[in-house]
Amino acid sequence: MGQEPEIVEIRVHGVGDQSGYRALGEPKGTALNGWVELRSPPALPAHPLKLINWWRANRKQTGRMWWYLAFPFTLVNVAGRMGPEVGHPFAHNAHRAVVSVTAVGLTLVQLAWLIVLMETILRYLPSFMDPLWLGRLTPLAAAAGLSLLLILRWTRVVRLQPEDAGTSPGSLCSHVVAVLAGGILLSVLRPAHMAYTGWPSVVPPGSGNEPLLDAMALVVVVSTTGVMLLAMLLVAVYAFTPSRARERVRPLPMTGLVLTVAVVLMHTVTALVRMALDNLANYVNGLLYPLQRGALQYQYRVLLSYDDPAIAGDSRLDLLPFQSMILLLALLAATVVVLCLCTKLKLSRLFSGEYSRATWWHGFITVLPSIIPVVAPIAGLLGMAGVASAVILGEGKLGGPIFGLGVLLLQLAAAVVILSMLLGQFPAFREVMAKIGDLAGFWPVHDHPLAGVSYRYPVLAGIRLELAQCGDAVRPVLFGHSQGSVLCAWLLAHESSLSGHRPVFVSAGSPIESIYAPLFPAYFTPDLQVKVVAATEEWANYWRVTDPLGGPIEGAENIRLDDSAADPLGHGGYWNHPRIAVFISSFERGTEVFPPDTNCI
Repeated sequence: MGQEPEIVEIRVHGVGDQSGYRALGEPKGTALNGWVELRSPPALPAHPLKLINWWRANRKQTGRMWWYLAFPFTLVNVAGRMGPEVGHPFAHNAHRAVVSVTAVGLTLVQLAWLIVLMETILRYLPSFMDPLWLGRLTPLAAAAGLSLLLILRWTRVVRLQPEDAGTSPGSLCSHVVAVLAGGILLSVLRPAHMAYTGWPSVVPPGSGNEPLLDAMALVVVVSTTGVMLLAMLLVAVYAFTPSRARERVRPLPMTGLVLTVAVVLMHTVTALVRMALDNLANYVNGLLYPLQRGALQYQYRVLLSYDDPAIAGDSRLDLLPFQSMILLLALLAATVVVLCLCTKLKLSRLFSGEYSRATWWHGFITVLPSIIPVVAPIAGLLGMAGVASAVILGEGKLGGPIFGLGVLLLQLAAAVVILSMLLGQFPAFREVMAKIGDLAGFWPVHDHPLAGVSYRYPVLAGIRLELAQCGDAVRPVLFGHSQGSVLCAWLLAHESSLSGHRPVFVSAGSPIESIYAPLFPAYFTPDLQVKVVAATEEWANYWRVTDPLGGPIEGAENIRLDDSAADPLGHGGYWNHPRIAVFISSFERGTEVFPPDTNCI
């Protein structure tokens, strides 16, 4: 019987749809013909190896349709953690006020969309009660359902988190009170029946009909503009902070940008869902009630003054995705303009080969926190001007085959959204959402009770269990890649009861300094890195200049890996890199990890 190994290696992978054995390394393949490919298995170490595959368990939670629908609330939750460093009370109070107001406002926006979705469905149902009373009950039913959901989420998810992580009961009460008050107010007022001749208004078809307030369009405009103004407020707080202390409040502009994206995303996705739901209900209604066509009675309407499924683009809500595209283009244009003026980054490097492009992205992530304060206000002004121009020049004047093609593209986009969330189709889209979701899901539910559930606690519990099983006779080597390194560092810094040997910590492609420290300085402080060093026997951090996320980390032993100019590895190729393998094997005498003829960069 062989001698018991001195070490056990525990690998923790990063974000995205990771396969069960991805942490073994990517096997190299050779195409034999158009149908067959020969692949060589990755080299394995001689010591015991354990893989913490948190993707599979995590995706049971974050792969559901509800998690994606809750993503705007999750963004608010992430923005709530982008507070300034300790010691800046004014900036901290401004940040908390903006996040709290936006969180309650987003809940009210969700209430409005629920009412609109109910109105969309009620159009096709047989009349079972007086339309006037139906209009009164619709907002009350939506408010009651949303309030119940808020309470259930707090009871079943938020309350079970550690006390210092969860939403307070007072915050929950503010959301519930706002929803109930909004439902009662809409039940009494029913804004869709208010006569109004200005913008936004709509004239239902028929002789003698007066212009009515397009209430839901007004909700979209007020909510989006309000959040953008709050984002500008955070940019102003950053700009007027003394230059010597500005570094400590640098997350404020990014907070405003994330909050704006959350509101725009809610409007866009829900508008696409409503469009797909309306088309499906109209088709089914045509099969079941072939004589009942076109728009039905509108006496029960609350927020949706007029919408006829037979007329493409007659509702302003159907055009929201176009306006969101204008805002996105404004953000891209502002970013390009600022980058063109940036002397550190030259856009020409993006077209100078794969290696140059990879190093450019590494530099872009490095300077991103410093350019966001300039990009955000420019993008906001450009976006509002673009949307206003589109409304003035295009509203009521669009038509013809080009407009019909645009509406068809929106219908296809709605189908993509629905199929991706319900059936898991379109893997490329799902993979991008999975990576974004894994980054956002690191933070527990705190600033909005409807935010997506966090994976952090169960993943840390799994890593802690594996470390505990090593005991006193085995030295653990904790190897984290990308987001896995963030999880490992958080555990080592906040866990004081780890038994046995202090682990050797290996991080590779770690975003601790490039993403987490700039955006979450109140949590990823220099003190956290000091605690990681104290909790480990040794901390080695590997990175490349072609890795957009990886970089040096203060306190760790930083080792820069060379890369190939012809085929740069970028953010991958760490698991079975020879230098990392040799470092790990140095803690176990007499172990040869790779065969002598292994050729790796």
